[in-house]
Amino acid sequence: MALLDINPEGRLDKEIEDIIEELDIMIHLANTHNDILRKFVAQSEHILNPRGEFKKNTEFQPYTRSGTNSPLSGTENEKEVEREKRATAYRSFKQKANEVQARALDHIKELEKLRQSAKKTAEDVLHLLEMKQQQASVFQAWQAMKQSDETIKQGQSIMTFTLVTIVFLPLSFLSSVFGMNNKEFGSGSWNISRQIIYIFSISAGVVFFSLLLAFSSWIRAFIWSFYVRTSTAGAVRSGVYDIYLNRPTERIYEDAARTIYRAKRDRRNEYFDRRWKKREAKDQLLQEVKGPEEEGIEQHLIGGLMANIKAARWLPGRRNNGNMPSDVSLESGTQQSTNGKHGSSTSGTT
Repeated sequence: MALLDINPEGRLDKEIEDIIEELDIMIHLANTHNDILRKFVAQSEHILNPRGEFKKNTEFQPYTRSGTNSPLSGTENEKEVEREKRATAYRSFKQKANEVQARALDHIKELEKLRQSAKKTAEDVLHLLEMKQQQASVFQAWQAMKQSDETIKQGQSIMTFTLVTIVFLPLSFLSSVFGMNNKEFGSGSWNISRQIIYIFSISAGVVFFSLLLAFSSWIRAFIWSFYVRTSTAGAVRSGVYDIYLNRPTERIYEDAARTIYRAKRDRRNEYFDRRWKKREAKDQLLQEVKGPEEEGIEQHLIGGLMANIKAARWLPGRRNNGNMPSDVSLESGTQQSTNGKHGSSTSGTT
């Protein structure tokens, strides 16, 4: 709808904001110009009237000497004429400066009036936008009320179909049941009135109970309360609730953690064993090349190193039933490495 479209007002508000910014720039320039003009006038007044003798609007009158009516002498008359010229120039400059300053102030006031007018226009546009938003809110509320009315009408229609279904579904079911050919229903010997009595009586009871459940909140609450009480009592008496309370959640987590730890430990041991075998194969290749003395030294060193590695694998922090093999210890590794050093030094001395 055109009344709910806020794009024109939005563009207009943006243009007005741009105009206000430009007017602010012009006002700033006009104020700067006025300040410069005022400083220029003050400096010019100081040059033209350094002693401040021309600030009063005095007229030229020839002076006379005290005690006599004779006019002034020629030199004094010339000074007085020069003084009058300076006063005339000062008054003319002052008049022009005042006019220029007045024009500058009028220009600033005009710009400020334009800015106030633009500001007022922007406020009016914003007010119009707010009115449009309020109108949109009212329209949306009207649309929501209209949709709610339609929903109520649809609910009423669905309720009608539901009632028809509640009435005719038991009838159709019982008609299908009594329409079967079997000996329990008289083998076709029942007359139509007897079948109608059975069908309508049973259907009426089912329909009445269904309508009570559908339209009576306290009956639904009573049935729900009865169901909760009976189910809770059955769970407690049968022991299902005890099983729920004693659920082995922590034990499952602990078993999983132990399984993961054992898998990691076995993989780590396998990795070190594989490295040890590769090391032994490499040492055998080196022994074929080196002499007997170097072989003895390396055997001592490698034995001490591997003893330390095995001892590190079975430190007390590891979970291996809290025991360390008797043939592996840090001291044995240290002793073997020490023996290897002594053996190397002895062989070297020999």
